[in-house]
Amino acid sequence: MFGTFCDCNRHKAFRKRVDGELGAVKADQRTMPMSSRAGAGSSARVGRAPADPLMSIDLEMSPGLGGDVRVIGVGGAGGNAVNRMIEAGVTGVRFIAVNTDTQALGRCEAPVRLHLGKPGSARDGAGGNPEVGMRAAESVIEDIDALVAGADMVFITAGMGGGTGTGASGVIGQRAKAAGALTVGVVSLPFTFEGMRRRKLAEEGVGSLREVVDALIVVPNDRLLDLDHRVKLTDGFKVADDMLRHGV
Repeated sequence: MFGTFCDCNRHKAFRKRVDGELGAVKADQRTMPMSSRAGAGSSARVGRAPADPLMSIDLEMSPGLGGDVRVIGVGGAGGNAVNRMIEAGVTGVRFIAVNTDTQALGRCEAPVRLHLGKPGSARDGAGGNPEVGMRAAESVIEDIDALVAGADMVFITAGMGGGTGTGASGVIGQRAKAAGALTVGVVSLPFTFEGMRRRKLAEEGVGSLREVVDALIVVPNDRLLDLDHRVKLTDGFKVADDMLRHGV
């Protein structure tokens, strides 16, 4: 049985503080620049976004917000984003990383880490297959319930198009919302040069995640290629991690 829906006074007070901003995102969850959407789910202080496609928005958890806020990095890109948040000194949240790849999970600095998959199952990733990622998450559903139990707000950050982030994010989002947490997805779309198959999987993953979260922020990685032609493509993924971090 999944986490009990908690609608206690603590959650009600927290919801009252953020619902006004969150409602704007719920009204229109189309893919759009982060500058239009990033602050909607977090009751954070948002700087006015420049026209720069980097969309470098400073988000700081409001000191008066309180509540139990958790950031769950799903898959490789999600784990990288969590690492960069920790390196940047983001405070006021609890960091969690989940992955089907134990080596990648071991490189994550999150204090709480969960391997997705049954004991004895493959531990080297989902092979780019979202079905594998989804089944891996479902196989440890009780552990996922424990990760989100009691949270007031849960941010799920992932890169769409791979196996784990695409397949497992929706499972985690559904459990977080069922547990009573305000649930916000912050995900990236793959670069065009990564291929149409990956793009198609990403769009399907975004659609599935949108159905189970309260708000969704979608960051197209292709925007990075418009920034400065001197930026190396190999640097683009690092910048993408920064974009995910700023989204939270």
